[in-house]
Amino acid sequence: MISFRDFALRRGERLLLSKVDLTLQAGWRVGVIGRNGTGKSSLFAAVQGELESDVGNLDMPSRVRMASVAQETPALDDAALDFVLSGDAQVHGVLMAERAAAEREDWEAVAEAHHRLEEISGYDATARAGKLL
Repeated sequence: MISFRDFALRRGERLLLSKVDLTLQAGWRVGVIGRNGTGKSSLFAAVQGELESDVGNLDMPSRVRMASVAQETPALDDAALDFVLSGDAQVHGVLMAERAAAEREDWEAVAEAHHRLEEISGYDATARAGKLL
């Protein structure tokens, strides 16, 4: 559960949020919408502990797990899906070995890579990466 109590947030002289009283329950999916400059990114920075409120409290469980994606990302040579897949070193290694074996036309090594993918649940890695994106 994440709780905002009389929460207020400023950026410089500009008041972005004030008198926010809100409780987000575990398992809820919440969208935050608004025009540019209204405080959405600042709100998330506060939730991630990167900004402190000017007034009020933000209470979060000590064991909360959080993931985020930056608004601006660096240009990459690889497709976003390949970049995410590379985060699973084991699956990525097997996929790269399979690709290299196919380029060498080493079909025994390709078959071995496919067997290894099955062992590590690598066949659904692309779907999981897509869901993560």
